[in-house]
Amino acid sequence: MEMEIMGTTFVVDTASDQLVEKTNPNNTISLDKMMYMNCEYSFRYDPVSKNIAHPSSKSTAMEVIKFPSLIEFDPDAIAKMYKIRMDQQSLSSITLLKVQERGIIERLKGNIPIVSINGKPYAVNINRNQLISENKQFPDIDLDIFSKDAKGEDLYCLYQEKTGESISLKDYENAPNDAMLIRISAVSRLDPVGLAIKNRQSPVKYLDKYVQSNRNIATVYPKDADWIKTKVDAIRKKEEQTKIRQAKKKLKIR
Repeated sequence: MEMEIMGTTFVVDTASDQLVEKTNPNNTISLDKMMYMNCEYSFRYDPVSKNIAHPSSKSTAMEVIKFPSLIEFDPDAIAKMYKIRMDQQSLSSITLLKVQERGIIERLKGNIPIVSINGKPYAVNINRNQLISENKQFPDIDLDIFSKDAKGEDLYCLYQEKTGESISLKDYENAPNDAMLIRISAVSRLDPVGLAIKNRQSPVKYLDKYVQSNRNIATVYPKDADWIKTKVDAIRKKEEQTKIRQAKKKLKIR
C-alpha cells in the first residue's frame, strides 16, 4: 500500500512498521517515532528532509500528517502478515470459542487488555513482561515473580492491599501478615493476540485460549493465614515437580 505526503510517495511497510520513500528506500519514517492516539498516527513532516521534522528545523512548509492505524490503512497486509483473514466467515470454523474478528482488530490497533487486582487496574504489557499500574499510584508488577499452576494456565503471587507491592511465593515466609494470595490468568489467556504478535505468529494459534473480559479479574483468596500457607505450599510443590519433570525430559531421564 502506498501513500503520498506533500508530493512524495511512500510505501507502507507493515513488516518493519515504517514508511519507505518509493524512489529512495534509504529514507524511512519509523512509526515508533510518531504520536499514536485514538488509533491514529500523527507527525510533523518536513518536505525538505522528507522525514519527521527535527525540533530545530526552521522550515515554514512543515505540515502535521495524520493517518489511521495499519489495521485500517492496510488490512490486507496485516492479515497476510499475521496469517489471518479479516472476514468473519474465516473464523467460523473455530467452534470452541466465538471470537469476533473485532477483538483481533481492536488488539492490533493497540488496545491493551486490563486486569483488575483487588479493584486496581493494571495494563498487561507483554513487551515489558509487566502489569503496569493504570493510575500510577502503585508499583508495576513483574510477571516473572508469579508462580504457575501445573497446567501453566494460572499465575499466583502475594499482594499487599495498601501498598500494591507484589511478593513471590518463594518469599512467603518473609511476607507481611496482611499479604493476600492472588491468582490471575496466564498471559496466553490475558492477551493471546498480543502474545501472537510478539512471537510473529498467527493470532488464531492462541484463540483457543482466549478469555472473556470477565476473567481479567484477579481472584483474591481469603485472609486466612493457615489456609494461605497450605495453598502456597501446594502451589510451590507442584511448581517444583513440574521443573523436575521438565529437567528429566530435557535430559531424557525416566
